[in-house]
Amino acid sequence: MVYVYALVDARPAPPSPQGEGHGGAPLCVVSRGAVAAVCSHHDHLELPVEGDHLWRHERVAETLMEDHAVLPVRFGTTVADEDALAAMLHEREAEFCGAFERVRGRVEISVRVLWTPPEAEADPSAATTGPGRAYIYGRLAARNAAAALAESVHAGLAARAVEARYDVSATPRLLLSAAYLVERDGVSGFLEAVDEAAHRHPEVELLCTGPWPAHTFAQSTVGDPQ
Repeated sequence: MVYVYALVDARPAPPSPQGEGHGGAPLCVVSRGAVAAVCSHHDHLELPVEGDHLWRHERVAETLMEDHAVLPVRFGTTVADEDALAAMLHEREAEFCGAFERVRGRVEISVRVLWTPPEAEADPSAATTGPGRAYIYGRLAARNAAAALAESVHAGLAARAVEARYDVSATPRLLLSAAYLVERDGVSGFLEAVDEAAHRHPEVELLCTGPWPAHTFAQSTVGDPQ
């Protein structure tokens, strides 16, 4: 069994990863054409979704992205053997090379926006139309307020990013969950935009993490080895 951590642009040469993977197995490389897979060999492998395993997987991709365009692979991805992995790399080489160009020189920054929803405003006509209308009116007003606030926060951040993926949740705590693809030399400018958004909207709390390898944008384009 071969466990795959990340795909790496093998041009001009495949990487030479150092260190260990899961279970202390040495990292190795399977390369075909312009694409290399960083992986480890296992006779048997069970990986509960726990912190140590997740961080070990993540650290491999983070180390590689210092010097290469990297497509992170979903945690837990395995293939039967090196031949099957090599065949997949060959078959999808053009697809992966296009994805490398998408993420080259870029990183992912994640932002979560926390809030406390405002109290619902009373509908002036509720006295004559009943509690059902008042409930619907309140839900609609809260949804509209959430969307407007989320869009305002997101717009300033998206202006400093190459691409963005975001979702307006409008739960009692989480308002916005987003991932931004940012040029490496634009990270400081993006973080300034986060600070500016926090000052403009003191009613919310912004939680920013990264920079990371471009998980969201690599997987939405490429998919994972099967």
